[in-house]
Amino acid sequence: MKEDYKTVINQMKNHRKNYLPLLEFFLEVHNRKDSKVVQIKDFDLLMVTIELLDNEYLEKDNFQIDYNKNDISNVWYNSKYPLTQKGENLIYLLKKEKLSAKIKKILLLFVIVFSVLFLFKIFNYLT
Repeated sequence: MKEDYKTVINQMKNHRKNYLPLLEFFLEVHNRKDSKVVQIKDFDLLMVTIELLDNEYLEKDNFQIDYNKNDISNVWYNSKYPLTQKGENLIYLLKKEKLSAKIKKILLLFVIVFSVLFLFKIFNYLT
């Protein structure tokens, strides 16, 4: 049972990495002048899309889910505005996290470079 739980949690974490790119894709499709119905067949994207729909980040009325027996076979997006208010908030938070991670990397790089320069200066002073 614990292994199943860990597997599900890891899948959710992996799916969460795809939230922002997929939400941005739906917005891009919506903003195209030649917007048409988009079919999603890829299993991983299907699962992420279903997760976003279940969590009410996407407007359910703008998506159609096809079932093959008990399995989901396709998701269709009709190019209307895809996000709910909750979805807009999620995009804001995910972009903020992404920017924060970039800033942390830059600051870490700055600290490393500064430390190396400082140690180099001390080493030259001692010799």
